[in-house]
Amino acid sequence: MSTHKPWDVAEAVLSVSRRVLLRGKPGTGKTYTAVNCGLQKNQKVYQITMTPETPMAEIRGHFIQKGGDFIWHDGPAMVAWDEGARLVINEIDRASEDVHSFLYAIMDDPEFAETTLPTGEVRKPKKGFQIVATMNGEPDDLPDALQDRLPVDILITDLHPDALERLPEDLREPALNTTLAKSEERNISIRMWMEFANLREKIEDPLIAAQAVFGDKAPAALTALKIGETAAPSFSTSWPQLGVKDLELLRATFERARHVEGSYSPGDTDVPRWIRDDMDKILSGAPMWKTTNVVLPAKDEIRLALKEGTPLWITIDGKAFSETEFNGG
Repeated sequence: MSTHKPWDVAEAVLSVSRRVLLRGKPGTGKTYTAVNCGLQKNQKVYQITMTPETPMAEIRGHFIQKGGDFIWHDGPAMVAWDEGARLVINEIDRASEDVHSFLYAIMDDPEFAETTLPTGEVRKPKKGFQIVATMNGEPDDLPDALQDRLPVDILITDLHPDALERLPEDLREPALNTTLAKSEERNISIRMWMEFANLREKIEDPLIAAQAVFGDKAPAALTALKIGETAAPSFSTSWPQLGVKDLELLRATFERARHVEGSYSPGDTDVPRWIRDDMDKILSGAPMWKTTNVVLPAKDEIRLALKEGTPLWITIDGKAFSETEFNGG
């Protein structure tokens, strides 16, 4: 039996289900969908993002001082209850026990749901009230009682199509590949790709934009984009003090990186001894290079490069260089 894509399922049930959980990796479009999809005519949306420090009063409501009096002020949950609106609770797995006790009440079955405010007023939800919760973790991260109150549980495994459409065409496939990558070194969120697209339009050098947004993940992003030697800075022009022997050492470094099978991770301060030895030799021959920050390809990068024939990248003091720059001397 064939199955539907997660986003098709989500958009179909959001218009009719009172309680929905959308979970999956960050940056896939969960909140976008919760806020925009499946709304009834004129239905309003209120949202709040949980942290362990978020107090229950911020969601339910609290007294505020006005002149010499204290007046009750509804929180987003009570406003949504009264209006039959949709309440979006982001990062629900990060909510505190204090918040859980209140969520049990407002997420109960419609015929039983009610809560008594500190004012003594008893409130019940208006017709149309919905809760859509989002999280990056697993259902088991929630208390059993909260899991039971989210009967529709949709695991998002791909990017929302609308999110991809907002990117320039040449970034869509790389964004799709890296947003859903299992490797932490290769995982790059859709938000980062959108900001890269924004900077790339305003900065002539795409490598500067990549390093500003992706940081240590810039080599992974550039490999995904397959930016070759024409887009990367050239050692022959940028670093004239590098000689033939230096280039040979760097070639050897790349070759050894291919066979190390990722026994290190980008950003590791404990760079393997053989890399330090190679870099020391290069530094001794090119005094213009003064560096302690060498970021090498990770295991998944090496395997991807071998499989797809794409170049490996090495980052030195924040500058990303492709091995294709050294081919041919």
